[in-house]
Amino acid sequence: MVLYLIDTSSIALIILSLIMLALAIAISKRVKWFSEARAMTAPAFALTLIPAFYTVFGTSYQIDLMNWDGIIQYWNYAVSWYPGYILMIVLGVMIRSTGQHLTLPDRFAKYSQISELISSFVCLIYLMPLDVMLAFGIIGSIVTGYIIPMEVFIIIGGLYLIYFTSRNGWAGYSLPGILFFVAMTGIAVTGVMMVNELGGLSVVLNNVPEGHLVPWFTDIAGFIDTLKNPATFVWFLMGSAFLIDPMVWQRVSLAESEKSVRNGMIFAILFWGIFDVITVFTGLAVRSIGEDLYYLDVAYEYLPVIWGSLMLTSNFLVAIAGGSAYLHAAGMIFSQNIAKSLGLIDYNVLATDEESEAWYKKGVTIIGGATIALTLILNFLMPNDPTTTMWLINSGILFGSLAFPLIFGGIFYREIIPDKAVNYGIIFGLAITLLCIVGGFIAPNYHSIITLGITPETASGTPLLDASRILGFGASIIGWLIGYAISFMQRRG
Repeated sequence: MVLYLIDTSSIALIILSLIMLALAIAISKRVKWFSEARAMTAPAFALTLIPAFYTVFGTSYQIDLMNWDGIIQYWNYAVSWYPGYILMIVLGVMIRSTGQHLTLPDRFAKYSQISELISSFVCLIYLMPLDVMLAFGIIGSIVTGYIIPMEVFIIIGGLYLIYFTSRNGWAGYSLPGILFFVAMTGIAVTGVMMVNELGGLSVVLNNVPEGHLVPWFTDIAGFIDTLKNPATFVWFLMGSAFLIDPMVWQRVSLAESEKSVRNGMIFAILFWGIFDVITVFTGLAVRSIGEDLYYLDVAYEYLPVIWGSLMLTSNFLVAIAGGSAYLHAAGMIFSQNIAKSLGLIDYNVLATDEESEAWYKKGVTIIGGATIALTLILNFLMPNDPTTTMWLINSGILFGSLAFPLIFGGIFYREIIPDKAVNYGIIFGLAITLLCIVGGFIAPNYHSIITLGITPETASGTPLLDASRILGFGASIIGWLIGYAISFMQRRG
C-alpha cells in the first residue's frame, strides 16, 4: 500500500491535530484538577458526552458493519441504544437530585465497602478503552503505508494517552473534550464527501446489493422480526448498558443542575442521530464499490488527499477524547473508591487533595497499561474482531452484575434498601456472569435452556457469552431477593 499522507495539505492537517493537542494541554493547565463545583452546563455536558460514546468504535466500526451486513446493522447496533438514551433523560435528573457522587461506585459506598470495592473493579474492567488502542494501531499503520507494524502504534498511542490523561485530569478531558467534539464534524463531512465522490446517493443506492437495503429505515416490522433471533435480541438489550455506564454517572454528577442533565441529553441524542445516519450512508457508499474493504482504507484511496487526511485527524482526535474519558473515569474510581475502600487513603480525602491526585495518576497508569497489554494480546489471539469480543465480555460483566442493584439502590428506593440486598445482588450477578463467560469459551457448543435459546446456530459468537449479561442480570435479582429476605428475617428475629 502506498504512503498516502505526502501531500502538503495532509501535512498541514497533521500539524493542525498536534496544535489542537497542545492547545488542549495548555487549556487544562489553567483549570484545577477535578471539578467538584458542578459547573457543567447543558452544552458542556453534551459535548463531553458525545465523543466519549462515539469513539472510533462508533464511527469506523459501525460504518464497516453497514458495509458488510447492510442497514439491518443500524437497527441492531445503533437503534438499540436510543431507548437507554431517552430513559436517561428521566433517570439522569433523578441521579443528579440524589446527592453528589463523583463516581458510580460512590453510590454503593453507603451500603458496604464490599459493594463499593466489587463495583469498582467491575467498572474498571468496563473502562478499558481497547477500541481506542486498536485505532491508534490502525491509523498509524495507514499513515506509514503498513510499513511499521500496528503494534508499535498501539504502544506509542497508548503511552501518550496515559500521559495526557494523568497529567491533566478532568480538566484535561472536559475542556479539550469540547474541542475534540469539533473533530466529529470532520468525520461527518468526510462521510458526505465519500458519497459524493462515488457518484452521489442515487448512484450509491443503485450499486448496493438489494439485501443491504432491507429492512429500510421505515421497515419496523422487519426489524422486530430479526429480534426473534435470541442472540440478536440479547445484543439489542445491551443498549441499555448506557444507563449504568460509569462515565454517564460521572458527568451527571458534575452537571450544574437537573435541567442541565435533561437538556444536555436531548442535545446529545440529536447529534448521535445525525452521526448515525451519516455512518449508515457512508457504509453503503463503501459497499457500492463492490469490494470487501475496510472503511478507512477506502477513505484514503477514493477521497482527495485533503479529505482523507481530515478523516485521519478526526478519528485520531476522537480516539484521544474518548480514550481519555475512559481512563479519567478509571483514575477517579481508583483514587476515590478502591484506595479508600482498601484503607490506603482516608475517606475524608477530597478528589482535589494531593494524596488523591497521586492515586488518580496510579489508577490511570495501571488501567492504561493493562489496556495496552490486553489489546496486544487480543489482537494476536483474535485478529479478526478483538474489539467486539472484548465488548461482549466487559459490557456483559458491567450489565450482569450492576444493572439491577444500581437502578434499585442507586436511584429508586435508595433510603430503604437493606445492605444485604445490594451486596448479594452484586455478588450473585457477578458470579453467574463470569461463569457464563468462562463457559462460553470453554463449551461453545453447549446446548441448554440456560442459554436463553442461544445456540451455535442462532449466535454469531459463543452462546453463553452472548447470554451472560442477561443471565447475570437475572442472578442479581435472585441475589437481591435472598439478601432482602435475610434482612427481613433478622429484623423480625
